[in-house]
Amino acid sequence: MEIGNKLRSRRTELGLSRIELAEQIHVTASSIANYENGISYPKPDTLIALILALKIDANYLYQDYLTNNKISAVSYTHLTLPTNREV
Repeated sequence: MEIGNKLRSRRTELGLSRIELAEQIHVTASSIANYENGISYPKPDTLIALILALKIDANYLYQDYLTNNKISAVSYTHLTLPTNREV
């Protein structure tokens, strides 16, 4: 699930309207809509405010990116695996 969808899902779980959430974090309701629809991405300070207002963990927002096979494949190529030699 994309970050915008996760934001929307959590906002609705909490029973917040876009206007209510926007007022809590000092942005416009259209900004919330843009984040949820993937049109724009919140600045770091706004992202932190969203995480706090929605009572979520940053890992929840980014878990799909962290487990994405492309990221895993790229990371794996940069790892050095231990050998079976004795130290």
